[in-house]
Amino acid sequence: MDRVLRSRIFRAARAASVLGGVPLLIATMGESSRADVAASPDITLSLSGVVVEDREVAIDDLMGGIALEGFGGLPDGSEVDAYHEEGDGSVLFSTGTTVSFSGGAVVAGPEDVVKLDAGAYSLEFDGSVAGIPSGTNLDGVSREAGGDLILSFDTTLALSGGGAADDEDLVRYDGVALSLALDLSSLALVPPFGPGLDVDAADARPGGVWAVSFDTTGSAGGVTFDDEDVVLVDPGGPSVTLDFDASTVHASWSGADLDAVMLPEPGPWAGVAAGIALLGWRSRGLRRAGPDRSRCRYRCDS
Repeated sequence: MDRVLRSRIFRAARAASVLGGVPLLIATMGESSRADVAASPDITLSLSGVVVEDREVAIDDLMGGIALEGFGGLPDGSEVDAYHEEGDGSVLFSTGTTVSFSGGAVVAGPEDVVKLDAGAYSLEFDGSVAGIPSGTNLDGVSREAGGDLILSFDTTLALSGGGAADDEDLVRYDGVALSLALDLSSLALVPPFGPGLDVDAADARPGGVWAVSFDTTGSAGGVTFDDEDVVLVDPGGPSVTLDFDASTVHASWSGADLDAVMLPEPGPWAGVAAGIALLGWRSRGLRRAGPDRSRCRYRCDS
């Protein structure tokens, strides 16, 4: 089965409902702009009646279904500000503070990217090894089709591969050196992306397009966006498109900053909205359990 399709069906299954103990399957065929949006807020929100904390990622099917990625239960104060789901089902994430995992065997600072794979934590990106100053906040992570990591940071950085990146730029890491992947302020847009903007969520899209969110309201290329919105940037145009207007989907987003995002691949299966609920909990070895967060990656509701 196609990796992208399998990932979508899995995420849809996690968000499905169960009526009277019978799994409810809702599947719509044909084109749709999004199957789901995975995003994390900077504050606690209620989305479709589901409480989402800033240390969690909400996987929203845009039809009222919300599943939560809890990363095994992060401590209070550890805000998730970068997120990416790999093709094999593992996830990458970063937090705004230093957090220890596996009894202290893995310690991640805000400049690092953690990988969670089948309950095991490791550092996917060690900022200190890559020359990132300690305490710098890595606030966006994605992966290009070729395998390189795409990162964003909250400050201007000198890049090991040469040059520098501002906080509105995206950085590529090939496992050895850092280089500039996207210089937003250099795009010939009217108006251009201003220097006051900071990219705080990013997702690499097909065809060299980038999905980004910012830490404040702004305008570029004739498109106005808020800090809870996601825009698509096509450097080849160049062009800007408002892709996800969060507050029109959930009014509660209007008081929050969207600071981590991942979008599914567009295509004819983008309308799959739900799946078999029990499959969602059993995939990747998860089971629907009691409220012991240490045993569940997703919020454990009774």
